[in-house]
Amino acid sequence: PKVNTINSAIMVFVTIGLNVLFIPSLGIVGAAVASSISTILANVVCLIEVWALIGIQPYNRSFFKPLLAGLIAALVAYLLKRSLDLSLLLQLLLEGGMLWAVYALILYSLKLEPEDKAVLERFFSRFRQKLPIARDAS
Repeated sequence: PKVNTINSAIMVFVTIGLNVLFIPSLGIVGAAVASSISTILANVVCLIEVWALIGIQPYNRSFFKPLLAGLIAALVAYLLKRSLDLSLLLQLLLEGGMLWAVYALILYSLKLEPEDKAVLERFFSRFRQKLPIARDAS
């Protein structure tokens, strides 16, 4: 609790400082950038503290599979956005659909971990339970 309190206090000052630095020139985007930087910084600091104080690494190689898939899917969606001039709704539907399709395809091609397979099986089993079952007319 003491380490978390110190982290929170430091992050308040970092966030305020970044907001003062970015908001005048970037406006609301500056506030978003400041919040993003402070959140990333807080997570990295916590990761280092877990490793230094407890001696464990909370992530393994399987953590990087969804990260890689997300980066590639975001790149595809970005390139699609730059190459097509569509209405906002159509752009959202097409890019969003493409983002999720590419993400799922890459994640599947990288081979799912047993834990991921169990989560997906449980997720889809809920849908199968709710589907109406065809009954005989006899």
